[in-house]
Amino acid sequence: MKFMRSGRIVAIAVLLSGAIAAVPQTASASPEGVRVTRSVVNIHSILNNKCLEIRNSDISNGAYAGMWDCWGGVTTHWYWDGDQIRSMLNHKCLEIRDSIADNGAYVSMWDCWGGPATRWYMDGDLIRSKLNNKCLEVRDSSVDNGAAVSMWDCWGGASTRWYLTPVAE
Repeated sequence: MKFMRSGRIVAIAVLLSGAIAAVPQTASASPEGVRVTRSVVNIHSILNNKCLEIRNSDISNGAYAGMWDCWGGVTTHWYWDGDQIRSMLNHKCLEIRDSIADNGAYVSMWDCWGGPATRWYMDGDLIRSKLNNKCLEVRDSSVDNGAAVSMWDCWGGASTRWYLTPVAE
């Protein structure tokens, strides 16, 4: 896939398994002490070029996901683990809060329990939930730092479109 951004073309290769190709591999210990290897990326909104992040660097279950300028911190670093999107901050999974399948449901972090609210897939430049096939979106198309992230019908607007970039080691 290719996306036009500020006169540049950013190429992104996404394998069907959800793993990212041609991205630096990073190894670290998970909270449980298990050593894992993964491709680490920033997830950018096409709406505002900001990064998906864990708001306020909150490591607890239920911490909300939001948007912020891409500043290189671990709160903006993610990796695919099969069909789960995990944070490098705490190795928790991006999930639809309370497994609510309706438009407007917020997205937060939770221990990876394997349910459909924690499972995602790329569909072109859309990130879709396996719970409801809805799209991850920047809530209310906000361009502000701190904007919430929620789920909505996939309507093709910039607030529902994403691209991934490798995190430099």
